Amino acid sequence: MAIIATKLNARYFDFNPNTFTFVAEASDFGRGTSAFFSQVYDDACDAGFTLIGKTGAEVTFIHSSTDMSGGDIAGWRFTPTSDSIRRVPACAKVSALIIND
Repeated sequence: MAIIATKLNARYFDFNPNTFTFVAEASDFGRGTSAFFSQVYDDACDAGFTLIGKTGAEVTFIHSSTDMSGGDIAGWRFTPTSDSIRRVPACAKVSALIIND
């Protein structure tokens, strides 16, 4: 099982230390959801992305839920994969939110 997820640089995200959430706006990535939302593994249908931190550490996030507002998508929430948590234990309490602006 190889990780084939889209790689995103952490500089596109703000980090909320109170909620341990990386937050970004979809328009920062361009090209619609395909710019940040892709198949994660070559042999599974999980969707998400790999976040590359300032230190070069890579954490892969998978889509966990979609926020809705009045029938429209307001944003997408992501959690780290179990493999990422094994490799980078500090990411266990972290999540990501991409706002559909």
